[in-house]
Amino acid sequence: MKSAARMTPLMSQALRAPARPLARAALAGPSRLAAVAPARAASSAAAAESSKSTESPAIPPNLVFEDLAGSRKEVSESLLTRGEVLHRKPSNPFEPIEHPLSSLASLTPTAPISSGKAVLLPSEVFGKPIRRDILHRNVVWYLSTLRAGNQSTKTRSTVAYSGRKLLPQKGTGRARAGDASSGTRRGGAPIFALHNRDWAQDLPRKVRDLGVRTALSSKLSSGLLRVVRNLNEGKWAGTNAALRALGDGYLALAPKKVSPVPAVEEATATVEDGSDAAAVPEAAEEEKAERLFVQRFGPRDNLSILFIHGPNKPENEIEEFWRTVRNSKNIEVISTEDVVTYDILKYRWIVLEAGAVDAFSTEFIEYEFDGPAIAELEAQMAAAEAAEAKQAEESGLQAN
Repeated sequence: MKSAARMTPLMSQALRAPARPLARAALAGPSRLAAVAPARAASSAAAAESSKSTESPAIPPNLVFEDLAGSRKEVSESLLTRGEVLHRKPSNPFEPIEHPLSSLASLTPTAPISSGKAVLLPSEVFGKPIRRDILHRNVVWYLSTLRAGNQSTKTRSTVAYSGRKLLPQKGTGRARAGDASSGTRRGGAPIFALHNRDWAQDLPRKVRDLGVRTALSSKLSSGLLRVVRNLNEGKWAGTNAALRALGDGYLALAPKKVSPVPAVEEATATVEDGSDAAAVPEAAEEEKAERLFVQRFGPRDNLSILFIHGPNKPENEIEEFWRTVRNSKNIEVISTEDVVTYDILKYRWIVLEAGAVDAFSTEFIEYEFDGPAIAELEAQMAAAEAAEAKQAEESGLQAN
């Protein structure tokens, strides 16, 4: 450590200027700001003038503007045929939801029918908010009812031993021993034998009903729910016909004649002269058939559809429809009395019969709902059409 006498000469020396300035730029002060402000104003004005005088840049030669109207139309048409939301959302949450009818006999069973008929769905059943907690509880409850083990361990009463006492109670000098099936002896029965148990959980009925309504509302909001008048309207002969009607595929359009090329015209003239009859190409007589790809419920090898019918549907009609789709993978037919939340969430598409809509409305709504009745709706539409036709006829007579 240096002594104080040695440090005194160092402290008395004059301070030398540092090698670097303390600040790279002059500190801003009143005089400095007055000189800098005009320069900044001049530079900003010059920049503004330069930006105003710029011209529009030339378009690069590799930039091409495409017309997206055609592609947008194709996308919209594909959405209308699969997964498109067809219903109209009511302004009042308590009003019924108007959903157009579809037909299994149509070439596009996922699209609305051409007549424009619709069905009214009660908002209390098909307009519930999505609650994942309710759906999760319903799925866990249903899977717990299906759970069953195969454990079956023998107990002391089922092992192949007699109940004879092995040793006398006293006099041998050994420990007390009972029969050979004791769990403390080698080869004896387990003390706590494993057996099947009931894994089913309890779930309130109101929670189960809310789960079904929430699942139906989820399918409707995602555009994966369709309503048909009758499941048997397709009248399919067998499984192959059902798969062709439900799965995606090509639709053959009217054949289009191919205009003859000059070579074909020359060959035709040669035939008329009688020189060579084999010189006519076959393309002159062929017709070009166009095919249109139609999207329905998905690929034929990956269909996932749940058909739900009403409880009052005749057994012979159910058997007839089930016979055509029972060999198809991931296609199920079920009644409204047996459907649960797990079934609705398991399958991608839900197809409801008109009777199923009436059954859901009667089961889950406390008051009487007269909206989804197809017969009444058709009667109203027929009366409206008759009135329009009569009015048009009267207007025509007046014009004459």
